[in-house]
Amino acid sequence: MANLIATYFHPAVPISPEHIVFTNGVTSLNAVCALSLTNPGDGILLGQPIYGSFTGDLSVLSGCQLIYTPFHGVDQFSVEAVARYEETLLKAQGETRVAIRALLICNPHNPLGRCYSRETLEALLQFCHKYQIHLISDEVYALSVYDNDDPNSGFVSVLSIDPVPLGVDPALVHVLYGMSKDFAAAGLRLGCLISQNKRFLQAALSLR
Repeated sequence: MANLIATYFHPAVPISPEHIVFTNGVTSLNAVCALSLTNPGDGILLGQPIYGSFTGDLSVLSGCQLIYTPFHGVDQFSVEAVARYEETLLKAQGETRVAIRALLICNPHNPLGRCYSRETLEALLQFCHKYQIHLISDEVYALSVYDNDDPNSGFVSVLSIDPVPLGVDPALVHVLYGMSKDFAAAGLRLGCLISQNKRFLQAALSLR
């Protein structure tokens, strides 16, 4: 798996086996992430629309809240969308006193099928560092992107961005991947968490 990630995700920081934890599918991995990063009542930030099954995957076992961001006509894959995430986070913290612990994105997106640009990913990384929340990038469709006439529409993994020059703590950045989509192997039940955060990986190991 480390070799596959190196070949197709072009990580800025080399990925070795100790940076990867396996679970029985990305569905279970979502639950593991929520259990590891939140306490009951804490929030995970998501955009709208988003994969509907995240509701059960993330919140049933952990008791966390899913805090959805509407974009009000702003392209949710643009840098401008970061301001909408910030508005939602501040509202949750101020009005409802929900502690936001993470932002979860799908890249490539489910259900819209679009990819985030490098510029937008960098802005999201800086947003997460500003508020000290984790960025979880679900990249389970990473190899299912096809060439078209738009040179800016290709897949860019968040792993390919070195967070340090951006002033971002690498311990806040995590990627989810699995076999079910790109390899049409849902029955294999193999999901992996890729992270430089040793404490997070150890927590995930204790729960899988």
